[in-house]
Amino acid sequence: MAQDQEVSIEFIERSKTVGGELDLNITISGGNLYTTSEFPNFKGLIKASKVIKHTKETINGDKIPVHLIKQTYVNELGGKIILPETEITINGEVFSLEARTFIFPEKTELEPELSVPLKEEAVLLLTTDKSKYHVGEPIQLSLKVLVHKGAKNQWEFPVNLSAKLDEIAAKLKPKDCLDNRKIITDIKGQEETYQNKIYNVYTVFENIYYPLIPKKIDFKAQVLEMIILKNKIKVKQNLNANAKSVTVISLPDHPLKEKVAVGKFSISETIKGSKLKATGKAFEYNVNVSGTGNFTGISVDPIQNTNFDLKIQNVKLNQNPGSKAGNKSITISLTPKIEGDFKISDIFEIVYFNTEKERYDTLRPRKKVSTTGDAIKIEAEAEKDIFADIENLSSVGTYLNYKTLFKVIANVLWLVALLFFLRIIIKR
Repeated sequence: MAQDQEVSIEFIERSKTVGGELDLNITISGGNLYTTSEFPNFKGLIKASKVIKHTKETINGDKIPVHLIKQTYVNELGGKIILPETEITINGEVFSLEARTFIFPEKTELEPELSVPLKEEAVLLLTTDKSKYHVGEPIQLSLKVLVHKGAKNQWEFPVNLSAKLDEIAAKLKPKDCLDNRKIITDIKGQEETYQNKIYNVYTVFENIYYPLIPKKIDFKAQVLEMIILKNKIKVKQNLNANAKSVTVISLPDHPLKEKVAVGKFSISETIKGSKLKATGKAFEYNVNVSGTGNFTGISVDPIQNTNFDLKIQNVKLNQNPGSKAGNKSITISLTPKIEGDFKISDIFEIVYFNTEKERYDTLRPRKKVSTTGDAIKIEAEAEKDIFADIENLSSVGTYLNYKTLFKVIANVLWLVALLFFLRIIIKR
């Protein structure tokens, strides 16, 4: 079964908050049957829901069965989670999961930058994840309702909340920015602590903005109408959110400045089939880029290499709306031309701007491949330039330019024909 099926394994960081979630996805393409071992346990994570989906994808005109097995892990305490290297068995074949590190906020304060004292029973907050960004770096904007756990009154959202949030979204969207709004269908409160008080926090709006130019962006103060239930009587009450400003600065000069991805990324990779490859026969190599940031700029930058032919077969982006986290899977066809031992990093690399280090960085593959077989010869040589091999031409001795000679003879023949024609005219 393993020979007829394509398997990919990837971690997806879905929520970078206290109680954040990680998904371990296994995708099996081809075949109706499959087997998997138990998903591994990790220290600091709790297994949550497990979802299995079966679909079909059209590849090269054929419908191929695709099986997705997703195990969700929940991080309850926040902080750094280190996942050691582990193994999982699929269709009797052992796959190795590389060691990974995920960092979540500690479960302490709600918003350390908050300057508004929480005296009221409910407060509306407009927040960003930080105050300074680079061009192309995602800005995460959230609108939250905080209700004190000891509130005397019962607070409710208005029945037209969806329409009100659409109005707020239109007012908040800045110019010269692309956006990707998170669709919130189920608003659930989460207990969080600020200034030694416990609040139920409801995130009602989240959006990601991708700034296209350096500038200052002002997110204006917003108003959300809420409902207070007092003695079984409903009373309208407006909550006012604070304004928020952020600064967007240019990326440093670089040849790829206008098209690189911006964020914090890492890669994992797999090579289909055995470790020994034959010259002239293409094999499949997959690189999966995961992290947080703008994935549209993630692309393979081939390094000039005459030992391999490189062809992009498939690119798949997995990033939920309103999320900075995601992954991009790139499937590459590699054809070796000569025998030897090679590093994939000598074939291509991925350049991006690292927002954590605030400099350009490069993702380099770690896999190696060995090839065997005869060298692949080029079937037809490229046409030579008119100056090719000029250094080998001899300038000694007599040189006859046939092109010039034929030109002179042609001119003489034209002249003779013209004179003959004129003579006929004169006689007439």
